[in-house]
Amino acid sequence: MKIRGWQIEGFGVLRGHSVAGLPDGLTLVYGPNEAGKTTLLAFLQGVLFGFPGPDAPEHVYATIPGGSAGGSIVLEGRGGAVAVTRAASADGAPEIVLPGGRMGTDADLRSLLGGVDGPLYRSVFAFSLAELQAFSTLPRHEVRERLLSAAIAGAGRSARASIAELEARAAVLLGEGGGGE
Repeated sequence: MKIRGWQIEGFGVLRGHSVAGLPDGLTLVYGPNEAGKTTLLAFLQGVLFGFPGPDAPEHVYATIPGGSAGGSIVLEGRGGAVAVTRAASADGAPEIVLPGGRMGTDADLRSLLGGVDGPLYRSVFAFSLAELQAFSTLPRHEVRERLLSAAIAGAGRSARASIAELEARAAVLLGEGGGGE
């Protein structure tokens, strides 16, 4: 899956903002402080995985008055361009338009995303400057461990801790009659 562009109706300081025809390879978004880089990242994550509710620990981006809150992203999958549109609200379900104009489902979006969920996306594909700087202070083996952990267990969790937890649960289950004669 590749992000090819977006149309922001309204989200935080961004209103009526669109980009189309992003090329293959790395896309770098840069600008001065308060230009909307983090807001754009939150918008992309919100359209793909859902926007946080008002009680969520994540920052909620109030939309500038006078427009719809939300927008769309154009993705390229194996079968062609897919448009994902979502209102910037906690209960905004995505509208997914597949190649040929056929309406898609949440399952189509999950398939297009290759099973990646919001926490994994944020950990591996959309980390912040602060998280990138934290990587630079870690020894090489710890960077490898964190990336592996993000891929296996999700954001903020250790793969080793997850494996230990699974082994402990298995021991309890097997000890309670699951593994005896």
